[in-house]
This record gives sequence, C-alpha cells and structure tokens, in this order.
Amino acid sequence: MPNLKYYKKIILGATISGIAAALSYSSRGDVLIIESSMLLGSEFIDSMNIKSCDLSLRNNISETACYFLSDLEKRGLIDDSGRLHVFPVSGVLASYIRQSCINILLMTAVVSVKPSGEGFVITIYNADGFSDVHTSMILDTTSEGCLPENQYGLCCSQDFVNYSSCRNSINYSKSLCAMLYSQPGDTLDICGYIDDEAAVMEGKYHDAAKYGGEYVLKVNVGCGAEWPEARHKLHDYWRRKSPDVFAGWKIASAASSFSYDYENRFSVSACNGKLVWEPSASHKDLLSAYDGGAKCSFIR
Repeated sequence: MPNLKYYKKIILGATISGIAAALSYSSRGDVLIIESSMLLGSEFIDSMNIKSCDLSLRNNISETACYFLSDLEKRGLIDDSGRLHVFPVSGVLASYIRQSCINILLMTAVVSVKPSGEGFVITIYNADGFSDVHTSMILDTTSEGCLPENQYGLCCSQDFVNYSSCRNSINYSKSLCAMLYSQPGDTLDICGYIDDEAAVMEGKYHDAAKYGGEYVLKVNVGCGAEWPEARHKLHDYWRRKSPDVFAGWKIASAASSFSYDYENRFSVSACNGKLVWEPSASHKDLLSAYDGGAKCSFIR
C-alpha cells in the first residue's frame, strides 16, 4: 500500500509498558505509539495508582528497567522501600521519548483496525482529521483494550472466537482514586487502611508534620462503572466513612483515569501473534510494567 504511512510495529497506548517496549525496540523509527489522551503512563500516574514497587526484584529486571529505576532514585521519586512520588514520572517518560525520537501521536483515537495483506490498516482520527496507517503488528497496552474485539476485523473467523473468549475470561477490578490531604495536627492515622470497598495507598512524600502524608484512597467502583457512577461511588463512600475513619482528612483531588487490578498477568493474541493485547496495568506496579515492556516478545 504505497499511499499509506507504514510502521513495522504500532503500540496502542502511551502506557508505562508501551513506552518501555518502544524504547527497547532496536529500530525505533519503525515503531509508532498511538495514545487517545495527552497523558503518558496514565494507568499508573493519572489514575493515582501509587502502589509501592517491589525492589526485591532489582537483580532480576532488565538493563532498561535498571536504568529507569536508577533514574527515579536520582530524581528522588522512589525511596528505599519502593514508595513512589509518581506524578513527575510522566516528565521522565517524556524526556526519554524526546531523546530517543520515538514516533508518537497524542490525542489520537483509533477508529478501526482491519486486516490487510500480511498486516493491518488502522484508521485514526485527530486534529488533522481521519487518516490511515499500515503496520505488520499491533501491541495493545491499554487497560480494557483499545477497541471491542469485533472492530479488529476478526469477525466470522476462529481468530475472533478465540480472541473474544480469552478477553471475556479476564478477571479484573476497576477503581477510582483520590488524593487525600490533612492539616498538621489532630488527624487519624490512615496508613495501610483497608476494608471491603477501599484501601489507602502511601506515596513517597509522607511528611505528616507538614502535609499529613501522601495518601491516596482507592475505591472499587465495579468493572462496568462509567464516570458518573464511579464518582458517585467515591463520594458516597467518603460521605459514609469520613466522620470516623477519615476524620480530619479531605479529598484534595480525584483521578481522571481509572485504576485497574488484574487477577493475573496475561497476554491475549490473534492473527498468528500479530495482534496482542497485553495491558500495562496488569503488572503489579509501575516498575514491573516498565520491565515487562522492555522484555515484551513483541519488540524482538
């Protein structure tokens, strides 16, 4: 297809693992990242998923992930226990993309994916309007899959049956997070709080004397929840719990991306491995996601 822009591999989602995969690919000019928002690593950063990283795996991660961890340590964004100050990490990722000249399209929606020859044609929409790009392989790193399986051009084929069955068997939970704030002094200790509906995560800047700590409340909103229902569940939980459990604390800000937790790490593929769905959020923490992207077989 001579009239189509061609990339050997296209990554859907500027996620932590998606960016790491692009950076680890030997021929960076042949890979394109497509992201629907203006955000990098939103599955951990914008979602406020500040769960601590498992640093006991330091000796078992890739060289790329070791460099990333070392960089976070030098910048003061992670402490010896793995607690993160996660929000500036998006700037770190942006600097990597710029320095490595990775091809990336932000604020770009994927409209459809259709098989074409030995690969796919992806129709996208952004400020420039509609356009098509051609690729040999697709890695979808988004949390729920960039498109329903019936829009991947797999209809009426065994690929569709297998891909759909695998997707529908994935067990995960969906949460909405909120940053908490308190004035110094008389507040309840909420570190490590957990109940059947929610949990509190602790970030790196835990200076209780100054800010009451960096704490994020994570409320399970249900897999099918959309934004109005999710926000209602967050604020209803807060209304019921704040007089006792969170006395003295306030919600400073709510996340604008959902947080996801999967029962297990997984990878779903179709079209002889040319289409892969491997959510970055299925990794247990941000460092594991970066390492997983660097090791992803898709980039080999």
